[in-house]
Amino acid sequence: MPRHSLNRHRRPRQRNTVRVVGVASAGAVLPLLGVAQAYAATPSSATSAATLASHQQSGQQAAAAGGGSGSATARTVSAPAAAAPQVDSYTVKAGDTLSGIASQHGMTWQDVYQYAQNKKVIGSNPHRIYAGQKLELCDQGNGAQTTPSTTAAATAPAAGPAASGPMAAAVAFAESKVGQSYLLGGTGANNNWDCSGLTQAAMAHAGISIPRVAADQAAATTRVSLNDLKPGDLLFWSSNGKAGGVYHVAIFTGPGDTFVQAANSSVGVIKETISNYPPSFAGRV
Repeated sequence: MPRHSLNRHRRPRQRNTVRVVGVASAGAVLPLLGVAQAYAATPSSATSAATLASHQQSGQQAAAAGGGSGSATARTVSAPAAAAPQVDSYTVKAGDTLSGIASQHGMTWQDVYQYAQNKKVIGSNPHRIYAGQKLELCDQGNGAQTTPSTTAAATAPAAGPAASGPMAAAVAFAESKVGQSYLLGGTGANNNWDCSGLTQAAMAHAGISIPRVAADQAAATTRVSLNDLKPGDLLFWSSNGKAGGVYHVAIFTGPGDTFVQAANSSVGVIKETISNYPPSFAGRV
């Protein structure tokens, strides 16, 4: 048979090819031998390399789609935004007290006094408010946070010795006035007292003379630790932690952390605890 007839019937040699992704551009078909030569590998190892490249791209595509194998995509998780506190404006009416206003909003009077700009509105004496003053209030149930108080945090002292000596008379006098009325400027007439009038009279029963005004009483004492109190010590509340900023005074009676104070016109003379109403500092005469 002629040579050219044989050539016509000979099947052309099929060249193995592989689609390589990542070695050449996507969709390009290269001869397997060319891939092997380009990477100094055998055709079989080139097949493995091409398969690996294909798997790598598949993994990358799956990762980009949010699933499958491949490198994880970084994800940022944000904390939910805190609910904004509900702040109310309150206009003081005749007969209002700070403690009464506070209880209506689930706050203590100390919180009301220290909250926002209320301290500037009320002034240095939180026991004295006037009709027409505008206060800012917020319900504690709404997640609101009050401005931190400048009043010193005090740990209730351990029960100490009972009052003795002259101070026993001072403590007994103060305790005998519990339940009487508060009156600004009161010194005992008609059973009316203000804070410093009560402490001055109590000390007089112990044979000790102290000034009439609370700030002057603070200046006349020697400071003692709130954790080392004795019956008869005086407790002071100050707007600046100093004697000049004192706006309230009480007498420590014990045992535990109890004291007696002429508080305000709504409650009069009462027994209170340091853990509930911590003073700024204490003084001893």
